[in-house]
Amino acid sequence: MKFQMKDILSIIKIILCIITLTIVECSALVFVAMIPKDSIKQHANESADILLNNDVFFYLNQEDHASRIDRYADSILLNIAYSYDEQHPFKSIMLSSYYYEATQNENYNLKETITQSKSPNRDYIRYWHGSNLIVKPLLLLTNINGIYMINTIIIMILLIVVLNLLWKRIGKTVALCMLISCVAVSLWYVPFSLEYTWNIIIMLIALILSIHMYAKKQTNFIYFFIIIGNLTAYFDFLSTETLTFTLPLICILLLQNKNNPFSTKMDYLKTTLQTGISWLIGYGSAWISKWTIASVVLQTNAFQLALQQASTRISGEAANISITKQTTGAITRNIVCLFPFNYLKENALFVFIITISIIFIFYYLFKKQNHTSLSTILCIIALVPYIRFSVLSNHSYLHYFFTYRAQLASIFAFGLAIIYGTDTTLLKKEWSKLCKKKT
Repeated sequence: MKFQMKDILSIIKIILCIITLTIVECSALVFVAMIPKDSIKQHANESADILLNNDVFFYLNQEDHASRIDRYADSILLNIAYSYDEQHPFKSIMLSSYYYEATQNENYNLKETITQSKSPNRDYIRYWHGSNLIVKPLLLLTNINGIYMINTIIIMILLIVVLNLLWKRIGKTVALCMLISCVAVSLWYVPFSLEYTWNIIIMLIALILSIHMYAKKQTNFIYFFIIIGNLTAYFDFLSTETLTFTLPLICILLLQNKNNPFSTKMDYLKTTLQTGISWLIGYGSAWISKWTIASVVLQTNAFQLALQQASTRISGEAANISITKQTTGAITRNIVCLFPFNYLKENALFVFIITISIIFIFYYLFKKQNHTSLSTILCIIALVPYIRFSVLSNHSYLHYFFTYRAQLASIFAFGLAIIYGTDTTLLKKEWSKLCKKKT
């Protein structure tokens, strides 16, 4: 296959886009790192006291294992923010160092960092920790409880805007399906942990922008998904990263279907592959750029350090069980966190299987004979989180209590597949027959 000039220009534009993003992201973190730690000391110390009020992992609702909150990562994030060296900000953001003492929890480490001026002794090179771009400036104004409250308000406003746009631009049933999906993943727990928050906010903003872009006939989403993928890796601590790809893609496919109801399976597949590859380019480039810059600046092999950890997350064994059991467990542990199954304890998986079986039987009986291309693609997208759980089985098994929210896309896509693939005329006809029999 020969490359044409326009293909070469497209590649150059993508490279320039990634370079520009990296420069902006580096510059922004450098600026934040230069904020004097004395100016955030009061609110950082208040935050440490707040984090000490609970264990680093605790349940907001003891009856609900899906309500587990992670303050371990939050303590590290604040420790990194406080430990940035304002005299050497660029090197500091590459190192992302913090004080660590193995004999105590990270909330205590944070407290000692602030009150005892402990020097950072552990590096966290592999991540950008881009969320400090928001967290550290907010510490000038408030403590971590204030940040949790601000995130709660932002998520509520963004969700209302998204539901309103879906209702008006695509359909009431789509908006309702989105709301049900948010309930299924207990979205109300998200603002209580910084780690859970960033991907949800990015996802909601991406949904709003993708709907507006499509309304303005901007159907080339290559650069949009490169930017979204890049920002996901920049802000995220590896939690529910697939959400920022799957949810905007689903809405674009729905708009594509509304604009052209006779779109073929290949049309939907082309859109899916184009956006998927673009998102992966953006996501992968953020990791590679961090490791490359860190390797040069710190004179160390950041790639080796990062890939060793990646290998553990992919194939490392958790809880002394086999890889097969770990992979199966990663999927089931995430599934049983879905509402309302999260309240059924040991019966959760059984009831889930029965529920899914009933839905499949219903769909088989009342599915459309033709024009189910969109439903097929939506079902494929619904599987993305489970592929992620399988590939990163170690991570998904251990951290199921936050990775399960990636299934928001699964519930949304699967529900829409049923809605778009059901023959409503046949359903009404059979319902009418049933009512006549009863009378």
